[in-house]
This record gives sequence, structure tokens and C-alpha cells, in this order.
Amino acid sequence: MRETAARGFADREAAGRRLADLLRGADGPAPVVLGLPRGGVPVAAEVARALGAPLDAICVRKIGHPANREYGIGAIAEGAEPEVDADGARLPRPALDAVVQRARAELADLPRAHQPVLLIVGAEDRSVLDLNSAAQAGLGGPSELVVVPGATHLFDEPGALEEFAETAARWLLARLA
Repeated sequence: MRETAARGFADREAAGRRLADLLRGADGPAPVVLGLPRGGVPVAAEVARALGAPLDAICVRKIGHPANREYGIGAIAEGAEPEVDADGARLPRPALDAVVQRARAELADLPRAHQPVLLIVGAEDRSVLDLNSAAQAGLGGPSELVVVPGATHLFDEPGALEEFAETAARWLLARLA
């Protein structure tokens, strides 16, 4: 049932839990929950946790009107074309291009949000270890490369798969706490 009246929430997490309650059981493909940095991420984190969905963040900048930058006429997100409303569409092209360029520059200056990455590799799987080491060097966010001593590609040596699972569980639980 859709709520028609706005209600206050104790905090953003409470708002996220309520939103998750409204979304639970909805038809459609498995979601990926996106949060806008700052206020939207705590809401999105609660939704993702409740729905068992992946969480990511997306950086967006408002496109302000040339006469009043606080009056939003559109938005631009990482890797996307700008979206403008009717007021933005009525601006002369040079004026619109200037405010879009300013928003792009502000977006480019924002710190990038990246998901943490855990790479677990068997010590005896040299080619995959080398590939994962190279991949880790190219990641923009926090990452950890864990090498399981004596393990090969499938971790089928005695105790290797258990060590893999324990390492992954510790790493995940530390990030969910």
C-alpha cells in the first residue's frame, strides 16, 4: 500500500528500513540499490541490507540555472549525458552548454565512490595470482589480496576451501557491521 502523507523518520536508516518494507515482494528483476553520496547512502544501505541486494553509490551533480545556480534545471551523473527539464531546454544553447560544463567540472572534482574488493587466490596458482595482483593495482577503491598458502586454483587441498570461506566471511562481516 502506498503512503500518501509524508512522515518523519528518526534518521536516514529508519527511512531506508521503511522504504525496504514498501519494496519487499515487488515484482521485477533482482535490484541493485544505488545511493547518492551523503544523505542517500545510509537510506540505500538499509534497503540493500533488507532486500539482500548489492549496494553501490553514484555521484550526481545538479545543473543550476544560469541566473540562479540553486534553481535546478537538470542533473548529470558519472558516465551519463545530462538530463534537463523544460526550463533548461528553453535556455539558449550557449547558456545551457555553460551550466552543463560547470556541472561536469564539479562532478569530475568529486571523490569517487568505489566498492571494496576482496581477492582470494591460491599461492600455487601463479598465473591467477599475477592477474589478481595486476587487477588490484588498477582498482580505484579499497581492496585486499589474500593468498591462501599451498592452495591451487580450485582450493581443493585439505583445509584450503575452509580457509577461503573463513577469510571471505570475516571480510564480509567486518563490512556489514
